[in-house]
Parts: sequence; structure tokens; C-alpha cells
Amino acid sequence: MTCEASDADRRPRNADATREDLIVAAKRLFARNGYDGTGLREIASAAGVNAALINRYFGSKKGLFAAAIEGTFASLPLQPENKADFGRQITAIMATKENYQEDLDLFMMIARASGNEDAEEAVRDAATTGFLEPMARLIGGPNAQKRAAMIMAILTGGAMLPMLVGRNALEGFDEEAMALYLAPSIQQLIDMDDSSA
Repeated sequence: MTCEASDADRRPRNADATREDLIVAAKRLFARNGYDGTGLREIASAAGVNAALINRYFGSKKGLFAAAIEGTFASLPLQPENKADFGRQITAIMATKENYQEDLDLFMMIARASGNEDAEEAVRDAATTGFLEPMARLIGGPNAQKRAAMIMAILTGGAMLPMLVGRNALEGFDEEAMALYLAPSIQQLIDMDDSSA
């Protein structure tokens, strides 16, 4: 055990690569074993690094868990310049998604974190700062937070669909079809004028 740690310490590593390795390992283990059932040493071992690096890069187990969730929102087009075409852009991402394992791991991580206050707080914070707040800023105006929450509900349902009924649930629905049927519903939540509400 000590020898393995020494080998990991001596191995030349890039800080960004180490962080990413830890996040990948954490996602897999949190999804499989739950938050309480996963130890820092186990994550570090799976990533091939010393466990002390988790505290160095993430501060704590909760910090690593939060980082594993936050990355989920990084690829979404939540910048203000995408407001006019957000519905089409997000449905294009949904239509061309091939790796559903990432979504499955995320949902299993969240489900198996239930009951742990630290993990539940990390989930709420990640969803709020990673999606709800930037989405509300993108929407602007009255009820922006509620409309952002509705959009998140649609996207969450879309991500869960292949897990519930199989990957072929929307077979034949390409990017164009998704833009035709789903994009307008999402875009309406962004563009609708509810200033009198």
C-alpha cells in the first residue's frame, strides 16, 4: 500500500489530467457504490494517484462529488448570445448524443446520494449554479427562475428516457425532427412575454 502510494507520487503527472482522472473515477464509483459507500482511498486508487491529491484539488470528498456533477452542465449553450436559438441548439445536443452512460452515471450518483446532507447540498448547488442561475439570466424578465426550472425538467426527462425505455425510444428522430417537435416548446419558455403576470 505504501509502496503503491510512493510510485504514484513519483510518477510525473499533469495537474489538469490528475483532476480529470479523479473526477472520472469518482463518477464511476459514486454511481456504483453511492456517496456513503465510496471512500477517498478507493477513488484515488482507481485514478492511480495518492489520496492526498483529492484534498489538494477538491478540498474534500464533498468537493470532489460536486465537481463530478458540475461538469455535466459545462457543454450546454448557456451564454446570452445563444438565447435566440437555444431550443434548436439544445435539441441538437440531445439528438446527436451517443454516450448515455454518462447520463446514467449522473442519475445513479444523485439517486444514491439521497439521505446524505453533504451530497444532497452538493447536488442542489451544482444544479443551481451550473444550470438554473445561468439559464434564468439567459431568459431574463419575470418568472425567469421558474421558466429555467421547467426547461431543466424537460431536459432531465429527455436524458432519462433512454434509460427508462431503451436507447431506441426516439429512433429515427434526427436533429431536424427534434428541432421541429421539441425545440419550439423549449424556446417558448425562453421567449414568451409574461411581463403582465
